[in-house]
Amino acid sequence: MRIGELSFNRRDIVPEDQSEVLALHNRVFGANATAAWFRWKYGDGGAQATGLWDERGRLLALCGGTPRILLHAGQAVAAIQLGDVMVAPEVRGLLTRRGPFFQVSRHFYESRIGAARPFQVGFGFASKRHVRLAIALHLAWNEGTLQSIQWWDLAGHPPWGWRCEPLEPASFERAATEAWQAMQEGMSGLSAGCRDIAYLQHRFLARPGYAYRLFRIRRSWSRRTSGILVLRLQGETAHWLDWIGPPEEIGLAARIAQIQAAAAGAQAMTLWASTAICESLKVPPSEESTVAWVGIPCVSMLREEDASRRKWWWMGGDTDFL
Repeated sequence: MRIGELSFNRRDIVPEDQSEVLALHNRVFGANATAAWFRWKYGDGGAQATGLWDERGRLLALCGGTPRILLHAGQAVAAIQLGDVMVAPEVRGLLTRRGPFFQVSRHFYESRIGAARPFQVGFGFASKRHVRLAIALHLAWNEGTLQSIQWWDLAGHPPWGWRCEPLEPASFERAATEAWQAMQEGMSGLSAGCRDIAYLQHRFLARPGYAYRLFRIRRSWSRRTSGILVLRLQGETAHWLDWIGPPEEIGLAARIAQIQAAAAGAQAMTLWASTAICESLKVPPSEESTVAWVGIPCVSMLREEDASRRKWWWMGGDTDFL
């Protein structure tokens, strides 16, 4: 394959490419991606990717994604969550319909997403610049945004009749099953990523490099789990990453999350939330608070003209980089 005067080789990423993927990831994102992260994502997580190499065998671009089940219109949909879209600095100027970004993205989308392919839908959380580029190259459309909601006054008392306790390993599977069942029962009209035992185990318990705190919420007079809160402490800020429980109880979950954040020593709490969650929390979305854009590849089995009617339930935990 030639792009202008340059020659490239495009193929899918294999486990033996680990060192090159890590090197490109750290150059592009400035993060210290490790072998443990690669195994978590491309091994246990089943992530797939397409890479572009130059004539000297250097990996210059990559587009990848991790399989995930979505619940959309009451049906389970096989999807792939896009991420790790990387282009080496020296070839970023070739952002055209024949450039590295276009070549790896189009190949990845068209080989995996759409009718008669493994995944019906692709989606990813990206920067405004990335989504605009994908739109300009006719690769994807903008499906919505995530807003950053912040709470500074974390003082308070647990609501009457509710208990919050650390989720212990011995009760994890039962609690996760009950919380996910409660969430599904309240999802009429909403679309969301699956939050079953396998997902929670991989996303929050097996993720290397980060430590998360999981709390079980229940009624004081019941042993049944009503929901699960996921928090991550980063300095004096707590990131509320997920709520697995009835969507109509998101306000209650926010109050309890603030109390747990304060108890852990946080001075503030942040939540990344989609428009549907912002509406439930009565927080108006704004351009200033937008932190991520949701891109949907054009080959997905969804229609762009229906985007305004879809109500996605996305939180910061749905991304894989918090």
